[in-house]
Amino acid sequence: MSFPNGLALSGDKLYVSNYANNTIGLYNANTGATINSRFISSGLHNPGDIALSGGKLFVSNGNDRVGVYDASTGATIDRFYITPQSGGDIGIGGIAVVGGNLFVVNGSETIGKYDATTGAPIKRRFISSESFLESIAMSGGNLFVTIANTSNNAVGKYDATTGATIDSSFISFPGESD
Repeated sequence: MSFPNGLALSGDKLYVSNYANNTIGLYNANTGATINSRFISSGLHNPGDIALSGGKLFVSNGNDRVGVYDASTGATIDRFYITPQSGGDIGIGGIAVVGGNLFVVNGSETIGKYDATTGAPIKRRFISSESFLESIAMSGGNLFVTIANTSNNAVGKYDATTGATIDSSFISFPGESD
């Protein structure tokens, strides 16, 4: 592994993105044994977070792209599944797939909502913030987002249907000062 960054789990299979060597490795989740350290090694550029849904592995790449790959074979389905529009960044941070919706950290201050089947944007600025957004996770109808700035570091809670803020400091940590 070289700077492991993202994880996705399916049964006894653990997918690990390796940022520095542009690969996705596949490992046995029970034993840690390597199944294929270069399960996906084509079309990736500094892969970050990964998400698994419906036999597809969604990968956010450091080249502002989200690619989609076959989770069984590693074959490329579409390495440019979601691309930037109008100068907006995408695919740099967290990614989550739930119920046909794909949520992607766009740059560092927005989260976009996309159709997971087609990649079409539902709303590119689904959640906006003046702070640094990095990781996202889903539970029920809630979207949890890590938020970092100099005065407050937090996990925010948002409505996954509307993007409305439920609690921007759901879990709060004091910020660091210089």
